[in-house]
Amino acid sequence: RNVALEAGAAPTTARLDAYRRVLSVDFPRSGEGEVAALIAPGVRDFKPIARGTPTFVGFDGSTVLETHDEPRDLVPFFVNEAAYWEKGVAYVLAETVGVEVEVVGGKA
Repeated sequence: RNVALEAGAAPTTARLDAYRRVLSVDFPRSGEGEVAALIAPGVRDFKPIARGTPTFVGFDGSTVLETHDEPRDLVPFFVNEAAYWEKGVAYVLAETVGVEVEVVGGKA
């Protein structure tokens, strides 16, 4: 049981950021299907990226830019997670969405 509710505290609402998956991005691949680039140093979990942001550095020194078709900046997560390499996922892109939650007995 919630002690704050039992004590008569009034619930309030707060807005929290949540992330909704939009798409998964694979590593650039060679003609033989081998990984041909690594994640660019600026790509970090939950740091927004826009179209045109460098996202991969090729083994030949080339830069690969983000080309998602979304009209907004997206947030990458699971960046370079080893468990996803074999699934063809370099990172996942998500949109930030606001979620209203009820808060009782805390700061909203």
